[in-house]
Amino acid sequence: MYAIYLIIGLSSLFMLFFMLFGIKGFVKVLSAPQNLLMPIILCMCCVGAFGCSNRMFDVWCLLYFGLIAVVIRAMKLPIMPVAIGFILGPIFEKNLRRAESFMSSGPEGTAEPPASPWSSWSSLSS
Repeated sequence: MYAIYLIIGLSSLFMLFFMLFGIKGFVKVLSAPQNLLMPIILCMCCVGAFGCSNRMFDVWCLLYFGLIAVVIRAMKLPIMPVAIGFILGPIFEKNLRRAESFMSSGPEGTAEPPASPWSSWSSLSS
């Protein structure tokens, strides 16, 4: 009955042990040259992407989105807004559809006062 609590406690102790005594080794790994470290990280990411569902499609998606990130970085654009939009976009779309379904007049009800002037003013002022 209490086996799960025992396992969680033991894993926490092992993690504490590895973090306290392994930090010097972790720092040495980060001081390795970047041209040696990046291919190793890429290989590990590809193995992880393939290991999730045993499909090469996931590896190709990893490489495709990595290439997009390289192009965005080469254009000197910030990557974080793209990542946040990619993550929050489907959530926003789902909640927008839910809000539109609650409206009696349909989606065009968002352009009527009092919401429209306030949202227009707040978006233009920022």
